[in-house]
Amino acid sequence: PAWDVSDGSGVIVAVLDTGVAYENYADPVSGKTFVKAPDLAQTTFVPGYDFVDNDDHPNDEDSHGTHVTGTIAQSTNNALGVAGVAFKCSIMPVRVLDENGSGTAESVANGIYFAADNGADVINMSLGWEVTNGVPSNPGQTVEDAVKYAYENGVTIVCASGNDGEPAVGYPAAYDQYCIAVGATGYDETRAYYSNYGSSLDLVAPGGDLTRDDNGDGYGDGIPQESYRVPGNCQSGFTLSWGEGTSMAAPQVAATAGLMLSMNPKLSPQQLSGMITSTCTDLGTPGWDFYHGNGLLDAAAALSSVELNSYYFAEGTTRLVNVAQARMKETDRIACMAEELKKMGASVEERPDGLIIRGSALRAARLDGRSDHRIVMALSLAALGLDEASIIDTAEAMGVTFPCLLYTSDAADELDGVDLGGRRII
Repeated sequence: PAWDVSDGSGVIVAVLDTGVAYENYADPVSGKTFVKAPDLAQTTFVPGYDFVDNDDHPNDEDSHGTHVTGTIAQSTNNALGVAGVAFKCSIMPVRVLDENGSGTAESVANGIYFAADNGADVINMSLGWEVTNGVPSNPGQTVEDAVKYAYENGVTIVCASGNDGEPAVGYPAAYDQYCIAVGATGYDETRAYYSNYGSSLDLVAPGGDLTRDDNGDGYGDGIPQESYRVPGNCQSGFTLSWGEGTSMAAPQVAATAGLMLSMNPKLSPQQLSGMITSTCTDLGTPGWDFYHGNGLLDAAAALSSVELNSYYFAEGTTRLVNVAQARMKETDRIACMAEELKKMGASVEERPDGLIIRGSALRAARLDGRSDHRIVMALSLAALGLDEASIIDTAEAMGVTFPCLLYTSDAADELDGVDLGGRRII
């Protein structure tokens, strides 16, 4: 299980939404009294902001943001409600939507800038502009500039694809270059009827379908989390409520990114996106497809890719140790890599734990693999006698995006798990 290796400690996830029931507070202006959700009692919060009322108290006046937050970091092991995926991460509540779930491009953009400038590692946006007749409504340059700013400042942005049931992903999820777009599946792991799909879709995660009862429990198949007893009424108390939507799917991906960053805080948004999508469980047509993207989120596999994917350099040999993929029995992909490398003139020995690649003339192998995996680069730079800085510069120039650990070593035959006596350089 993912919790065996990470709980999200040390990571800040900003929830841009209707606010969060995160504090006990009496608003002197509106006269409303806000109460902290019982199942968020042990959840850690950092200061956020309310861009609807322009104050320092981003309390939830709808219920949506509290539900989303619960999926990410609801208090766990407390004999109450539901567990949060990254229950030890810190939540930054940023209110950009009003009590009706409506907001403006300006409020959303302001929320993104605030999160990026105040330490957020991940931004979850279970919100979006509608898609009509396959055409997404574009909020304009204001929001695009904001997501670009956050992305370039190292913030991973996760967005819901939208609930219009349309063949196009809504914005901001459709800003492909900067955001991870998440669609939804039902209990049967098929695309939920409402989930937007299309060329911008990265992956899917459970989003529920209240019109079905595939698990046979007598209730609609929703995603449960604690929220207001009466949506839109912050005075109504709390209950375990079942929701459906890509809004419920996106925070599962955001929380998984948080778990991964807790293991390795240096992972970039590009690396996280690649690792999450490359470890998905394939659904529908083999490989990436319009309805499921790269497939269904697999948090445990994504965390294994952080822990186990590594590259070792030694005496003219590049050792590709890919234990995570071997454990997932992806022998077909490893064999595909081997064939591609052989075509490039490399000597390749296949092993249960990966490949041993020899050939100092091999500068780089661009391995596209199956279409549902991101590009992997296998390098043989150490054999050229390059120093640490040169290896890093060359790797970056070649566009290496797959998360990896690079080591120097004098021994070519040391196996994974053995001290290589080298230096970590990336």
